[in-house]
Amino acid sequence: MKFNYWIFIFLGFASFMSCVDQEFDIPPGRDVQTEDISNTTIAELKANFAIGASSSYTIPEETVIKGIVVSSDEAGNFFKTLVIQDETAGIHLSINAFDLFVDYAPGRTVYVQGGLELGEYNGLPQLGIKGSGSEVERIPEALLSQYLVIGETATLPEPTVKTINSLSSADLSTLIKIEEVEYTASLLGGTYAIPNGGGTQNRIVEDCSGNELILRNSDFASFAGASIPDGNGSVIGVYSVFGTTDQFTISDLSDVDFTDARCDGSIGGGGPDGDRVSVADVRAAFASGNTTAPDGFIQGIVISDVNSGNLVDQNLVLQDGESGIVVRFTDTHTFELGSEVKVSTTGLILEEFNGLLQLNNAQLGSASFEGGGNIVAPKELTISEIMDDFENLESTLVRIKNAEISGGNVFSDFDVLVSDGTDDIGMFTRSSSNFGGDALPTGSVEITAIVSQFNDPQIVLRNRADVSGGSTGTGGGSIDLPYTENFNSGLPSGWQSLNTTGDRAWSVNDFDDIYYATMSAYDGGPILDVVTWLITPEIDFDAQSGETMELIIADAFENGNPLKAYYSTDYSGSGSPTGSTWVEVGAAVIPGLINNSGTYDNVYESTGLMDLSAVTGSGYVAFVYDSAGGSISTTVQISDVIIK
Repeated sequence: MKFNYWIFIFLGFASFMSCVDQEFDIPPGRDVQTEDISNTTIAELKANFAIGASSSYTIPEETVIKGIVVSSDEAGNFFKTLVIQDETAGIHLSINAFDLFVDYAPGRTVYVQGGLELGEYNGLPQLGIKGSGSEVERIPEALLSQYLVIGETATLPEPTVKTINSLSSADLSTLIKIEEVEYTASLLGGTYAIPNGGGTQNRIVEDCSGNELILRNSDFASFAGASIPDGNGSVIGVYSVFGTTDQFTISDLSDVDFTDARCDGSIGGGGPDGDRVSVADVRAAFASGNTTAPDGFIQGIVISDVNSGNLVDQNLVLQDGESGIVVRFTDTHTFELGSEVKVSTTGLILEEFNGLLQLNNAQLGSASFEGGGNIVAPKELTISEIMDDFENLESTLVRIKNAEISGGNVFSDFDVLVSDGTDDIGMFTRSSSNFGGDALPTGSVEITAIVSQFNDPQIVLRNRADVSGGSTGTGGGSIDLPYTENFNSGLPSGWQSLNTTGDRAWSVNDFDDIYYATMSAYDGGPILDVVTWLITPEIDFDAQSGETMELIIADAFENGNPLKAYYSTDYSGSGSPTGSTWVEVGAAVIPGLINNSGTYDNVYESTGLMDLSAVTGSGYVAFVYDSAGGSISTTVQISDVIIK
């Protein structure tokens, strides 16, 4: 809907005249709409779209909905999202802008005009601009004034009081209050998220009947490092879903009131007492069988990754200087990779499990989180050196270069072996890990892993990123145009990631529900000398005409442009690409998007349409990250590849 110009001028003038006494309540430089111009409700609008539909719903231009803002990104826990609700329902607005709270603070009335798309993101209805299929993309900041009209400040809606198991689709995108809940015991001693950790963390609350709900907290939230409260009480937030998983998001810590006794009558908490004991001294105290650990506490950095599922979720590996040890808790824990943690050793038992030394039966309340984001530098060793000093290296982080993996097709296959020309060692991956089914890379790789033991020496990966280089993906197959790849399922079938220089390769990651192919040559020291290729399956360019390609890109820590795009019509489809002819495309547009010298801003920008119409026959498209001999380390993220 586009307003009549003279009516808009009149309404703007009337708004100005009626709001003189409210001048400090008006966003700077913005008019405030004082008349109700809505003509439908949010619930009526949402009825036009069903989750699972093949395409989004284009909202007629004459349609206007009104809602009150119930989210706030001021504390950083909502990301490029505005949530509004009326008396009938609520809706998420996906917006490519930061600091939305300045113009759209909680309690602000907002009118949303027609012309936008009503679609979904993984089961959650959203408003945005036209995307692929039923998904919508973020509304560009420059278009906000075209679609959003600011209204007066209203009373923030009272949150609807619900129980965890009574939440329903009618509650989506609305302000909800859940009472008589508490964080699970495994979280006590931890924090809401990992300060500047670069992701979003799931923290589980439960009621006294054991019903659970995930609270999503951003590592960039101002309260990320705040300690999780150990009482019971209420939490207020916006209810959403991701696929079939219920989620809850708070705006800031004022939404949490956990001051009552827990379900078991306790207040939880606690932490280690006594004097610090080194991990080396704890290991030295072990005799044989069951040995009582020294009194006091150990303190070190967690080198295992609780999120990958490659370690039993009651266990973590703690490294202190040159020594490490497995700590086994009586309940599941949530101490993240890189966390600094204290663990009381008083009363614990040292015991070997199939040869691996463990501190057994640690209580979660006897451990405390001391900080996050720490890095333990792996010791670079050959496999022969690891085997020669195995007992001292057990439960520490090592790096093996110029290695090859054999004995299986996927990571979780039995009898996977790593060799580097000096010796070989087994590599164990749990089938329940989030990468256990990934294909093993071929060729030369670099491996970072924890030295472990299951009767015989072995290494255990923290996560999939611990193996870089080699060639992953089998190549083969073809894709039909139009084609969009958003990497939501990891490295797509038929794609290849392979290196012509160095070992580190493209990988797929996600942040705030955005998936992307990513690469960086930064390694904590000298920049890596690396050239890595991401190659599509075969494309028949004669099956249509007028082909174009568009990339959606974000970057960070920019110190040069390492990214180029190419096509080839004589590449064989597998193996090294260096013997083939590759023609560059996008040279005029890609460098301009590699421009963020700061940390991750998560602003994805489009290259616009790059012309591929001159390509004939069948060919391949490649995205090449080249660190220019170890001088460029810019982080590159590609969220979408669109060829049509």
